Amino acid sequence: MEEKERLNKKVNILRNDIHFAERAYLLYKQVGTYSTEINGPDGKNFGELFGVIQDSLKVDVIMSVARLFDKPKSISIYHLLKYIEKNIKQLPEIIEKHMLFNEMKRHPNIFPFIDNNMKDDELSLVIVSCLHNELLLKEEYIKKVKSLRNKRIAHNDKAINIDKPTWDMINELLTTAKITIGIIGWAYLSIAFMHNGEYTLSFDAGRPSNALKRLLIELNIIERPY
Repeated sequence: MEEKERLNKKVNILRNDIHFAERAYLLYKQVGTYSTEINGPDGKNFGELFGVIQDSLKVDVIMSVARLFDKPKSISIYHLLKYIEKNIKQLPEIIEKHMLFNEMKRHPNIFPFIDNNMKDDELSLVIVSCLHNELLLKEEYIKKVKSLRNKRIAHNDKAINIDKPTWDMINELLTTAKITIGIIGWAYLSIAFMHNGEYTLSFDAGRPSNALKRLLIELNIIERPY
C-alpha cells in the first residue's frame, strides 16, 4: 500500500468522526431552536420525544469528539501527527503548496511562522509541531470530553462530580480537528477539505437539521419562511 493511500485511510476515519459530531450537534441545536414550538400546543406535545432524540445526539457528539482526540494507539489526531512525524521521508510530495500556505496563513494563531522556501520535510515538521502546540492549548477541553465519555457514557458507575465540557469547548475542538484535516488534506492528498478558511464538508453535515426544519414546517409546527 502506498504512503498516500495509508494516509488517506487514516484521514477518512477522522473525517467521518468530524462529520458524525457536527451532524449530531447541528441537529441537536436545531431541535433547541424550535423547542418552544415543539413543546407548545401546535407541537402536539412532542417535547418528550425530541428530548430523547437530543439525549442521543449529545452522546453521538461526545463519542465522536472523544475518538478524534484519543491516544495515538487508535486512529486519532494524535495518531495522525505521530504517523506523519515518523514517516516524514516517505510522505507524498507536497504539490498544492500555494493552497496549503493560503490555509495556514488564515490561522496565524496556530501557524505563526511560514517560510515559502521550506523543503517538504521541513514544512511537515512545522505543521506537526504547530498542531501539537494547538493540542496542548486545548488539553483541558480534551480531558473534559474524554472524562465525560469514559465516566458517564462508557462507565456510568464512575459518574461522580464530572467537570463537563461546554458546547463552546466542544465546538473549539471540532474546529481544531477541521483545521488539522484541512491542512493535512492540502499537504499530502491534494484534497480541499478546507477552502478559504471554511470546512467544505459542513454543508453535508447540516442536511439532517435542514430536513428537520422542513418537517416541522410540513407539520405546521413552525411557519414557512417567505
